[in-house]
Amino acid sequence: MSNSYLSISQVADELGLGTTTVRAYIAAGQLKASKLGGGKTSPIRVKRLDLEAFVDAGAL
Repeated sequence: MSNSYLSISQVADELGLGTTTVRAYIAAGQLKASKLGGGKTSPIRVKRLDLEAFVDAGAL
């Protein structure tokens, strides 16, 4: 298992979903994500381990 970080686009590609859907899962608290930096336009990243936990939990 890797502790790497994925962008929302990468998560969407891996799950076969749109970025809007991935953002909705994050906003609902179903998929953990971190905002890198404190700025308004700071990128949001998802840990690979959190993505795997999301999939293993059958959240899709």
